[in-house]
Parts: sequence; structure tokens; C-alpha cells
Amino acid sequence: MRVKVKNLVELEQRLKKLVPSMEKGLRAVALKAARHGATRGVTHARQAGIRATGTYEQSFLAHETKEGAVVGNAAEHAVFVEVGRRPGRRPGRRPPLDAILKWLVNKGMISLKLPRISDREARQGDYAERGGVTGEASSGKQRARLKIIQKRRAEAYKRRQRKKHVTAAMGLAFGIQKKIGKRGTKGHRIMRSVHRDVQRYVKRELRRMAAMLR
Repeated sequence: MRVKVKNLVELEQRLKKLVPSMEKGLRAVALKAARHGATRGVTHARQAGIRATGTYEQSFLAHETKEGAVVGNAAEHAVFVEVGRRPGRRPGRRPPLDAILKWLVNKGMISLKLPRISDREARQGDYAERGGVTGEASSGKQRARLKIIQKRRAEAYKRRQRKKHVTAAMGLAFGIQKKIGKRGTKGHRIMRSVHRDVQRYVKRELRRMAAMLR
């Protein structure tokens, strides 16, 4: 696009008329670039293997601002995905245990559901651990007493198995928490890659706009 002017005053007037449309075009480019960055962020996250729960890749956002547009990630752990965790952190500064438990569940390494054990399985399990219930059973009263003991032992067996399940899960989570606190984690620098993608996109669009003005 070429504009012919007779003098500087006319040039100034023409430029003032072009400013609103140019600003509108630049704002549109900024928003498109931010949305492009959010899409690229999901791609980078998947390539880095960051997909335990899907929360991180679903938390990319891009929206318009007064200055143009912004792209980012709103996940609570986004900063740790980006820069990692420093090693040697104090116990109170370790990663939250509930987040580790959720990660383990999504990886299929543990289950938060307590094991369902039938009365028969509980009796068999208790028998294997402690042997059978012994005692006089010559009368109905004695047999009833032995059944009560057997039932109590079966219920105790169920509680022991549930406790073992919880202890194993918590032990694994505590071990990971301690390891992360001691060794730290490596950052994936996803947003740094997104920043480069956005820069390339903006440069490409600006060149396209400049070509249209020739």
C-alpha cells in the first residue's frame, strides 16, 4: 500500500488515520500469538512427558490485555515444572504429600481405595497367619463363643490388611517426597520454549503485515 502526500502536514494527517488500524492489527497479532503459544505449550508439555493428571496442559491460558496479550499456565505446580525444585530443601519445604499421592494414583502405582475383603477371605487369611480358633465346643454356648472369637479375629484381620495398604501407599509417597526434597527435580522450561515460539510467530506476522503495506 502506497500513500502519496503533498507536504508534511498531509503526511501527518494520513499517519494519524493509519494509527488506529495499525494498533488494531498489532493487538490482533498479539492475541493470536498468545493463543499460538498456549497451543505450543501443550505440545511441549506432552513431549516432555508432563501428563500425569492432565492438569498442567489444561491450565495453559491466553487472553487479551490493555498492552496486548499474555500467555501463561495457571497450574499450582507450574513454577516447579518450569524451574524444578532445589535439592536439600528443609522438611517443611518438601512437595505436598497429597500431590504425590495423586500422581501415584494416576500412574497406577497405588490405589486410594481400601481393599474389600469378604468374611470368608478374612477367616482364611487369619487362619493362615495365626492358626485356627481352639477351645471346647461340646455345647451350643461354647460353639457360639468360638464363632464370636472367630468373627472378631476376622474383623481384626481386615483392619490389619487395610492398615498395611495405607502404610504401603504412604511409605511410597513419603519416600518420593524425601527423595525430591534431597535431590530436587529438574525444570522442563516449557514457558521458555513457548516464549521462543511466540517470538517467531510475531516476527512472521509482522513481516506479513509489512509486505501488505508495500
